[in-house]
Amino acid sequence: EQAFEVARATSRLVGLVFGAFDYWSSLRMALAPYRFDHPAVDAARLRIVKAAASVGVPAIAEMTTEYPTKEKTEAERERALATCVTHAQHARDLGMVGKWAGHPAQVAPIIEVFSPSAAAVAQAVEHVRAFREAERRGLGADRRGGRILDREGRRAARLVAARVGRGEGDRGALAGGAAGGEQGGRV
Repeated sequence: EQAFEVARATSRLVGLVFGAFDYWSSLRMALAPYRFDHPAVDAARLRIVKAAASVGVPAIAEMTTEYPTKEKTEAERERALATCVTHAQHARDLGMVGKWAGHPAQVAPIIEVFSPSAAAVAQAVEHVRAFREAERRGLGADRRGGRILDREGRRAARLVAARVGRGEGDRGALAGGAAGGEQGGRV
């Protein structure tokens, strides 16, 4: 319950990591089996995401402890990696920008889940460029291709671009980078 206080405790904070099972066990819900997507766990995840955003740092999801170890069969290893991907997608959809990996085989799938597609990056760069063009014409918002171009859309587009390091590199489109505490993520 003190996520915001923890987030504001120091200016040296570089991220907030959520320990879902640790949180679950602190709830003393002994009769209910742990589920990564339990509503109580998701409520805490959302609080971590909001607290991290309030100070401009990434929210990082817990590790999936079902590891694809060599002692397991190929099917068991595949199932373990699929579980990790499912957990990563769930965390991403709740606003987390990365996830801890507890086994080397989990790293590549986690990176894949938390990386925007080339099409999303291209769309983000185009959105920022188009909005800057609208601003040069004295407009606070505009439409292009049936979509609104405004400051909030530009901020969201900058976040996507920053995820792949385009926040500073493409000065023509994204000058100023990830302003306002927006940051790219981590694995």
